[in-house]
Amino acid sequence: MTEQETGAEDARRVANLSRRQVLARITMLTGGVLAAPLMSAILSGASSADAKGLDLLSPDEMAFVSDLVETIIPTTDTPGAIAAGVPDYIHLMLARWYKSDERKVILDGFKAIGARARERHGRDFTKLTPAERLSLLQGFDAEAYGSSEGEHFFRQIKSLTVAGYYTSEIGATQELLYDPVPGPFEGCVPFSEIGRPWAIRGI
Repeated sequence: MTEQETGAEDARRVANLSRRQVLARITMLTGGVLAAPLMSAILSGASSADAKGLDLLSPDEMAFVSDLVETIIPTTDTPGAIAAGVPDYIHLMLARWYKSDERKVILDGFKAIGARARERHGRDFTKLTPAERLSLLQGFDAEAYGSSEGEHFFRQIKSLTVAGYYTSEIGATQELLYDPVPGPFEGCVPFSEIGRPWAIRGI
């Protein structure tokens, strides 16, 4: 099989994933209810490939988003958020799927992260070391999941990041384990025997 044919096959695999299953997994990973526009985008099959030509975010803002999402899902033994096209996915969501008031929550959140970086370190978020970025975001994460006062912007940013990752070709075929022909159902199996979740064909 040629490289082009392999790429096309991977794309078909991603298209065949159960979008409802992806929704359930993203909700589980982020510990909350997904925003309505994000749910609609996932169910409609939106992807970072649709983000061409968008100009809502400036190059500097896209650089910030890239560093932000790569801190949330870094490259390890599998590719991270940047390789999966998550920055473009978030750009697409904000430009075409989110209403102005919903978009403002996220954009104000970006500003809050940048402001805290300058307050604590005297530098922009993009100028911080990976360890400094991680520590900063861990603070927002603790605030987001330790407070019951409404929906914290960082929860939404994490949801966007995780959604962009697991609906991408990389997230579906490398992080999730794609199985074109699932085996027999076994109700009780030790997690140590099965490893990571499988991405299953769906709708």
